[in-house]
Amino acid sequence: SLSPALLADLGTVDINELLLAVRPRDDPHQPWSKLFCLENSHNATGGKALPPSFVHEACNTARANGLICHLDGARVTNAASYLGISLQQSAADFDSVSVCLSKGMGAPVGSVLLGTQEFVDMARRWRKVLGGGMRQCGVLAAAARIALRDCEKQAQDDNRRAKLFAEELALNGFEIDLQGIQTNIVVFSANGMSPEQLCKLAAERGVKILPWTQTQVRAVWHRTAGDAPPEEAARLIASATAGKL
Repeated sequence: SLSPALLADLGTVDINELLLAVRPRDDPHQPWSKLFCLENSHNATGGKALPPSFVHEACNTARANGLICHLDGARVTNAASYLGISLQQSAADFDSVSVCLSKGMGAPVGSVLLGTQEFVDMARRWRKVLGGGMRQCGVLAAAARIALRDCEKQAQDDNRRAKLFAEELALNGFEIDLQGIQTNIVVFSANGMSPEQLCKLAAERGVKILPWTQTQVRAVWHRTAGDAPPEEAARLIASATAGKL
C-alpha cells in the first residue's frame, strides 16, 4: 500500500520540509519513505514551471536520503518551452519520467514512461499483472508519434496563445495574475459570478472553459483548440458576460 506525504501545493517545496518528511527507517510504526515526486508544469498553481535550480537541489537532497525521484511530466513540454531548456534537461535529475501525450500534445490518449531498461521492463510486467495492455493500437501509436514530433513547436505556440488570451482578459476587466501565466494554463477570476455560470455563458459563445475553484475558472490552450486568435476567445467571454459581472 501507499502512504503519501503532501509537502506543498505550490509546485516547489521547502528543502527542510522535504528532509523532515523522510520517515526514519528504524521506526517500526511508520512506512519507509521510498519515492519523491514532482510535477512540471504544476497544474494546481496554474501551470507554473519549476525552476531547474530547485529541481536539481530537491532531487539531490531526496536521493541523498535514499529516495527515488520521479517526474510527473504531464505538461513537461510546456514547462521546458517556458524555461528555454530541452526535454532532456528537464528530465536529467530524475530516475523516471512520465509524459502525457494527450495534454496539449494532441494525441487522443496515451502516456510514455521513461527510465532504465530494468525499470521499464518491470513497469510493463506490472501493467500486465494489473490487467493493462491493448491490442491493435497502431492508430493510437501513430497519433503519439505525431504528438512527439510536433511537441516542442506546439508547446511554444500554446504558451504564446495562453499569454495573449490572458492579456486580453485583463484588458476586459477580469482579475488575473499576468506575471503568473508561464505556460498553457490560464486561471482567472469569475469576477463575482459563479464559475459555473461563467463557463455556461462562455460555452454559449463557443468557448470551453472549466470551473476551477469557488471563485475562479481555468482555460487550457492545446493542439485542438484551433487557430482562432486567442484574443477573440477572451473578447467572446467578455461580451457574453457584459452586464452580468
